[in-house]
Amino acid sequence: VELLRDPIWIGTKLAQMTRLQQVAVLPELIGGTEESAKLEWLRDWREDNPEEPTLIFTNYRRVAEIVAAQHSAHLIIGGAPLPREWTKPTVVATIAAGSEALDLAHLRTAIFLDTHWSHLKMEQALNRVHRLSSKEPVQTIYLTAQGTIDELILDAFQQKWDRYQLLRKYVESAHAGQSS
Repeated sequence: VELLRDPIWIGTKLAQMTRLQQVAVLPELIGGTEESAKLEWLRDWREDNPEEPTLIFTNYRRVAEIVAAQHSAHLIIGGAPLPREWTKPTVVATIAAGSEALDLAHLRTAIFLDTHWSHLKMEQALNRVHRLSSKEPVQTIYLTAQGTIDELILDAFQQKWDRYQLLRKYVESAHAGQSS
């Protein structure tokens, strides 16, 4: 228990989990030679939907740079200047940059290559596409490779959501009891 409070141990575990998440998208980071299932799926999807206005999110700058180059896409990384005109059907952004004050409502599909540790950050990023000016629905795709850290993160999100729903129902019922 004392070990869990040690910041060095915590930092090491977080670094390891982050690395696992990066490798799920880019196995080459640890010497892998095969394309990840996520990038393979993305390549196939883009081939089937070449003109679909698409926003691709990732947590990691290096992944964003590689994916943008592979798909001849606009690249949005925090602090970088934005294009004057959106001339390409694909935009690749880090989740952190995507949660900044951008209006990307012209895009129709949002694809998350990996999962941010904070569900709120992911929602903020997705809200760049879901704007009041949006007239068409937006398709959202979360890529999760079986047996990876992403499954654990999504499970944790689901548990948090379930607890939130329980708490919300409890507060609503307590509030309704006070109103009567």
